[in-house]
Amino acid sequence: MVDESRRRGDTKVLPYVDLWIGILDEFQSWFISLDVVIYSERRSSSLNDFEKASSLVVKKIIADTFAVRTLVLAGFDTAARLVLRSLIEYADFLVMLIHEPKVASDFIDADGPEENQKFWEKHIRGGRLRKSTRRVLQDVLGDDQAELADWLSNWGGRDEKILGGLAHPSWAGGYFSAITFKAMREDEAWLGIWGDRADVSAETIFMYIKRLLPLIIFSGEFPFDFDKDLLDREYDEKNEIHWHVEKGRAVLGSLLLSLADERSSGRFFPELDMSFLPQD
Repeated sequence: MVDESRRRGDTKVLPYVDLWIGILDEFQSWFISLDVVIYSERRSSSLNDFEKASSLVVKKIIADTFAVRTLVLAGFDTAARLVLRSLIEYADFLVMLIHEPKVASDFIDADGPEENQKFWEKHIRGGRLRKSTRRVLQDVLGDDQAELADWLSNWGGRDEKILGGLAHPSWAGGYFSAITFKAMREDEAWLGIWGDRADVSAETIFMYIKRLLPLIIFSGEFPFDFDKDLLDREYDEKNEIHWHVEKGRAVLGSLLLSLADERSSGRFFPELDMSFLPQD
């Protein structure tokens, strides 16, 4: 069954999914370079709380991104979205960490179940991450751009409900594990539970990419030009990794802004066949 699932997946032509895998890889490559700067270029053998926290969060983002990529290519889109829910939360937390560095010590101290629960209640629960991102956007854009800050902080807000609905026992979670969204239905008795690579994964990856906008565009020059007591990293334009983090941020930021324009982003997604859904 595993071999047959892999064979089916390898023979499928899904240009939109391939495009989004390529986009995902560009962001993944940037995070890997970011982790090199944060962790491998530390000034001493011991890291302070901010260095530890930021490095661990970036490593979790990298690991979860690889997991999402693997699940998408194997045809398990619903499972990929479950990992994606955690991945998005870590990306949002990294924004909080950069702009509210004091939270790093709470993060490091939360090394047990009870401490973890207290940390979640204090910093994560009840939309605290989204509210933190909203404050960051407002500070950067200014008071006269409150409407834009609202729109940017809520870009992808609907996705949270979709992903949350899959994380808990639900009709959608079960149904879409068995039947996948495609641009064209296939005349073959094959369930998604065996792995069914499908066009819907383009939207899955987009859910993640759009949530990176505050981090990529509104987090200054991080990890360079940061508080030297927390993260002393000097930018060297001759260092290829530094160049990738700095210049790559600009390239990825331009891509994100183009995707935020609905007039252009529509070209990156196939039209899905919804005829398989139960009719009222």
